[in-house]
Amino acid sequence: MGSPARISKAGNAGLGVPYPPQQNRPVEAPDSLITGRIVRPGVVRVTGKAAEGFRLLQGETPLQHYPAAAKQAGIEGKVLVDLLLNDMGQVLEAQVISESPRGHGFALAALDTAKTYEFANPLKKPVLMSVTVEFTRGS
Repeated sequence: MGSPARISKAGNAGLGVPYPPQQNRPVEAPDSLITGRIVRPGVVRVTGKAAEGFRLLQGETPLQHYPAAAKQAGIEGKVLVDLLLNDMGQVLEAQVISESPRGHGFALAALDTAKTYEFANPLKKPVLMSVTVEFTRGS
């Protein structure tokens, strides 16, 4: 198997997703976008209470990346994204763990959203953490 698809600060070029997406049709994310958790030996994963100190300081909203066809059809989505943060809290890498519902472009939109995030990093060292990116009509 090849290496999983990842979205970095460089963007999403070359992932095989048609651009611009065809109107009024679901945008099928390549299965390779749902790759699971990031694994980096020696990097601490923060969860639960420890993750509460990692406040979102800035970043674009999911609404800015909401898939147009899904928005027009009134479809909402939720994507669990795994993140690798640097010591400053900037996102270095993002991978999709899960997407619901599938087939409407939420995975790619969540990666585009998450790569703009910057968090407070109280540990001041690289960490792994997961966030949920929600696409709601009111977001």
